[in-house]
Amino acid sequence: MILIFGNIYSNINTFIDNGLISGAQNTATQDSMQEISGSSALKAISAARAGGRVSIIGTVGNDLFGRNCLDIFRKEGINSSSIAKSKTGTGLEFSFSDPDNKATSIISYGANLHTHAEQIPEINLNERTLLMLSSDSDVQVINILLERAKARKSNSILCLDNNNKLDASIYSSADIIISNENQINYNSTGYIVEAINNGVYGAKLHNKEGNINNYESTPNEKIIDTKACFEVFCGFFASAIQAGLPIRRAITLASKAAQKASEKAGTYDAIPYIGYIQDLEKEKARNINS
Repeated sequence: MILIFGNIYSNINTFIDNGLISGAQNTATQDSMQEISGSSALKAISAARAGGRVSIIGTVGNDLFGRNCLDIFRKEGINSSSIAKSKTGTGLEFSFSDPDNKATSIISYGANLHTHAEQIPEINLNERTLLMLSSDSDVQVINILLERAKARKSNSILCLDNNNKLDASIYSSADIIISNENQINYNSTGYIVEAINNGVYGAKLHNKEGNINNYESTPNEKIIDTKACFEVFCGFFASAIQAGLPIRRAITLASKAAQKASEKAGTYDAIPYIGYIQDLEKEKARNINS
């Protein structure tokens, strides 16, 4: 089982006709939609669409937004039984996108502030568990969960999102660290996967001996939006690792998924399914052999 712990948001995404607004003024919009967001929520959906057995741990409010998030997790086949309900409203992200796909977001943490380490029972941490954490969670909670995972012999992945504010002393507790490029200025006792352009262009693998292997992909000329690509990379990577695939194969699959996600605007709707990635690989193999 892949346990993904962290923030869950209901996302109100609005498309603005004439560019992002500044100052007090009214503006027309093309369309609006309600989705789901939050780095951990998107990683969980990505891991599930990659074929993994996923359980998400977080907190939502007892409101319409929270129920919508739970409905999405159920639709994706994700175990949401460890999601707590709070009297505080569900976390909200308001996203404003212009015709050039430039975006501004406003986040209200809401119920996410009440997520705590005790929501993961000890029985769920064992040798068959892969725990995935994101750096936008509370620092103390991350530290507690990594130490608990190590004590229970669970494997762990720590994802350093772009807003990473963690102290480097925490990194040694994780078995695998996934970061975006140019964040590698520390030492780790585990593997470090340095995603290039949110994983769209592959990754560099820093192994335990300090060696670096490049698994870079061909630049994608179809890039539209990379907002969800890092989360897609992390989710597909975790699913591949939990399935017992070699780390280099996990990087390859994750990169292809991130590249596919970059070809579509948005976050939730941009997450691909593993079947599509496998079809692309088969088609490429046929072309090479023909």
